[in-house]
Amino acid sequence: MDRKRIYIIVFIVTTIIASCFAIYFKIDSNKKINDLENKLQDAKNQIEQIQAKQNEEETNNNTSDTNEVVYVRPKIDENKCINKAENTVYTVRRNVNFNDAIRCYIEDDNTVKFEVNYESISKMYGVNITNSKNQRTVKIDNFDKNVVDVYIGSFGHALGDDVLFFLLEDGTVEYMPIAHALQNDTIKSYGKLNGVSDVVEFVTDGARLKEGSGWMTTYAIRKDGSFYDLNAILDLEENNYDIKYE
Repeated sequence: MDRKRIYIIVFIVTTIIASCFAIYFKIDSNKKINDLENKLQDAKNQIEQIQAKQNEEETNNNTSDTNEVVYVRPKIDENKCINKAENTVYTVRRNVNFNDAIRCYIEDDNTVKFEVNYESISKMYGVNITNSKNQRTVKIDNFDKNVVDVYIGSFGHALGDDVLFFLLEDGTVEYMPIAHALQNDTIKSYGKLNGVSDVVEFVTDGARLKEGSGWMTTYAIRKDGSFYDLNAILDLEENNYDIKYE
């Protein structure tokens, strides 16, 4: 009877001890699991913060690219004079004049008017220039895009290598060698200048050798401030665009 009671007591004690161990390990295991879950959550939060920062930087970069300032010539609205005088009609067109012999202006988006005084241009160039159709005004419209500006550029040391440039809305440039066009009665755009892009304006100024003489040339200025020397691109001599003296 006593032996049986001892067995029962031992069984109860071992069961209690085993239960205590199970509870301890359960609690410890739960604690470790909770610690691990907390660490995983911290890591997840850090990853989300890094991703959010990267997304913000990308958004800022994209916004910066989108908001890049691009110089675009506006189309002039002749009806929108800010300080309009009473009973006044305005004519506001981008144009260029050349020694009272030539006047060129943009009439509308895709048309350029070229006016020439043949008597004056003949005296200026020192050669008789006539027009078979006796036209003093010629419409130039063989463009595939809108013209936003016109400019007459000079080259070399004397008159004769003058070129009418057309700036198109996409920043490309077309041209017409003036003397050649007048003498051959081919007043039109002679096409695009190869490799020229992003142009916003023209400037005529000098170029010279580091040690030597200089000459006049015309530059096509890009929106980033870089520029093309159009003398090298046109190669007027090679293309026989000079005045022909008979």
